[in-house]
Amino acid sequence: MERDDTQLIMLLENRLQKLKSLAQEIKSAQEACVALDIEALRIHDQQKVQLCAEIRSLDLEISAVVSKHNSSGPLGEMLAASHSNEAGIEPGKARRLSALFEESRAARAEVLRLNLVYAQFLARSRATLNVMINVVSHCLGVYPSLDRSASQGLPFERSY
Repeated sequence: MERDDTQLIMLLENRLQKLKSLAQEIKSAQEACVALDIEALRIHDQQKVQLCAEIRSLDLEISAVVSKHNSSGPLGEMLAASHSNEAGIEPGKARRLSALFEESRAARAEVLRLNLVYAQFLARSRATLNVMINVVSHCLGVYPSLDRSASQGLPFERSY
């Protein structure tokens, strides 16, 4: 049990760090979008994909560790049992697990908030882009295109 508790704490700390990194990548991606830095935006998007995959992997590992000791439910039930010492976890580790669980919940909420803000930003940007596309498309008819007959000049300008 001792090794599993330590492993669970390590996995939760790693997951918390990945969530904080994901929040920072979302902020950075929005800043890159505002600056119209396409290369930076591409890099931040790749980082976000990688971080999400790592978080999913950690979630699976955490679930495997938790399910060894508590087949009845999620991590929250294990933490509740640890406070009453039914799970056999020493009090210091139980407090650390509880703190990590709460920090992780807050970090997930922050990632969700930042993701929603970024999605709204992208939607507004798309609306602005649509307006600009409409303006440009309406302006295209102002100047005639240069076709072959127009490039030859007026009849009196032609050299015979």
